[in-house]
Formats: sequence, C-alpha cells, structure tokens
Amino acid sequence: DALQWVSENLNPTDNNVKPLIQARNELIRQLRSLPEDYAIVVYIDEIDRLDDKDIATLFKALKSVGNLPHVIYRYSTEKLSLQP
Repeated sequence: DALQWVSENLNPTDNNVKPLIQARNELIRQLRSLPEDYAIVVYIDEIDRLDDKDIATLFKALKSVGNLPHVIYRYSTEKLSLQP
C-alpha cells in the first residue's frame, strides 16, 4: 500500500532515512501502483500570508519535486498576486 510505505519510510525522526532521491523514486513507484482513478489531494492554505520570495520558493519546490503520480495540489488564498 503506497500510503503505508510513505508513513513507514519518510519519518523525519528516523535516523535511517533513505537518501531523498532514492526515497522519492520509491514513492513514485508506490504511487504508480495505485488504481488509475485514485487521487491524493494536498491542500495548501493561506499562501497569501507568505512574502513574494517564499511564494516563489514554494512553487519552484512543488514544480521540481512535487510532480508525483496521483497527487493533486489545491491552493487557497485570500488574494494572490505574483509578479515575474
């Protein structure tokens, strides 16, 4: 079960945590084993409380490491205005 694997292998208090790339690859493998219509929704709230630099960092991080099968990100803000 993919969710069980996540809870067992990505525990931040575990001293034997696998290297991040290895753990991410295994997570992707586990997520791909989920049924086609299965979705994990991650809600990120109050982005508008972050400063512009932190908002940009958040989106860059999600773009680089958050692209996972069956994972959908939903954002909630009062008002969000990003400038290039």
